[in-house]
Amino acid sequence: MKRALLLSLALLASMVTGQESPAPGEVSDSGPLLVLARPKADGLALDLFAPPTPPALPATPQVTSPPPPPSAPPLPYAYLGRMKKADSTIVYLLRNQEMLIARPGDTLEGLYEVRSVTDTTLRLVYLPLGIEQTLSLPAEP
Repeated sequence: MKRALLLSLALLASMVTGQESPAPGEVSDSGPLLVLARPKADGLALDLFAPPTPPALPATPQVTSPPPPPSAPPLPYAYLGRMKKADSTIVYLLRNQEMLIARPGDTLEGLYEVRSVTDTTLRLVYLPLGIEQTLSLPAEP
């Protein structure tokens, strides 16, 4: 009798374990345990014991500042002297061992236009950019 009971329990156990598992999202209540399956969007099973993944942060846009406005290079001339004529002043300048004469209206080396000469300043315009620059002149002795 005991043998027949053990045999029937073993047969019953093999029938319960031989059942197919439920499809994802289905609930199986025909066995001794209630089985729930949670599918992910990609079809893989969700691991309930895995640490949560942090949400993706939005990419921050790179902010670039506009380039600085163009500027004229430093004046390449050094003051040598000046000579006053009746109604105008001529200024003598030095650049790379070469002497230049600057009078209002002259163009120096195709890059600088002499705008005006006063007792203390020589005003030049850098022609490629139209930027005015000033060369300080020493006071007359």
